[in-house]
Amino acid sequence: MSLKLVILGDACVGKSCLINKFTTNKFREFEEPTIGAAFQSVRVSDSYLTLEVWDTAGQERFRSLAPMYYRDASVAFICYDITNNESFESAKYWYNQIEEKGDTDCIKILVATKSDLYAQREVEEVERYLKSTNVSYFMETSAKTGKNIDKLFNLAAREGSIVYRRGENNGKSKGKRKRWKRERCGRIYSNWERLGKEADDEKIFGNNCC
Repeated sequence: MSLKLVILGDACVGKSCLINKFTTNKFREFEEPTIGAAFQSVRVSDSYLTLEVWDTAGQERFRSLAPMYYRDASVAFICYDITNNESFESAKYWYNQIEEKGDTDCIKILVATKSDLYAQREVEEVERYLKSTNVSYFMETSAKTGKNIDKLFNLAAREGSIVYRRGENNGKSKGKRKRWKRERCGRIYSNWERLGKEADDEKIFGNNCC
């Protein structure tokens, strides 16, 4: 089984680094900017499926092309850099685009990158934003240290496959997700906890499990 995954966000937030860290376990400080979009097929052994990953360009001039890439996507990574508040504002734009033009059942995962630079953090309003949206999950990552990279892609594979199978069995979407939960270290929490700044504090939130 294969699922389409699209990665959205500003240029230089680290979208390509996420893929490279997952597939090669290597980190390069400076990646060549993606032009238009780049396609890569990624095997996720834990779920025995293939993710068809579309890594989109973050430059403003390519925004009009993005709908071609996120159409029919089962999962979307909406990325921002924790040290760049402007990139977080752009993430809100991409979320709205997916809500308006993407697949109804698309799993939307807000991905904070560069969590190793926690001392330079600019973005502080994540919790408030998440409570006001239907973002499916939120996760802080670092391609440099490898923090949550495997968890991110395995989460995409797991949740995407659930939606895929639900669609096969039940037809169209049952509606948007309503209830918030927190997933941490394999457990589900019904209460919200305040976001801390410590880099070693895994931050994985979800508004529904399955």
